[in-house]
Amino acid sequence: MLDDSGWRLDGRPPGARAVIAAWWATRRMLEVLGGIEKRGNSLSRTSRLTAFGETTLLEQIRANAVGPRTHVW
Repeated sequence: MLDDSGWRLDGRPPGARAVIAAWWATRRMLEVLGGIEKRGNSLSRTSRLTAFGETTLLEQIRANAVGPRTHVW
């Protein structure tokens, strides 16, 4: 999907490790700020974005899309 969207890391589509690292960095930030709500126990846990988390994530995507290209994403 990222390849089809034109995302590149050193001229190639980002590998699974780069995508996972970006996801966990974002998730940790949202968890600290209260943007993710967890439900269930350790055997059956689900997570969802809170309204604040969704707004924050969409703003991050927008800022990255229109901002200067200072990073690979």
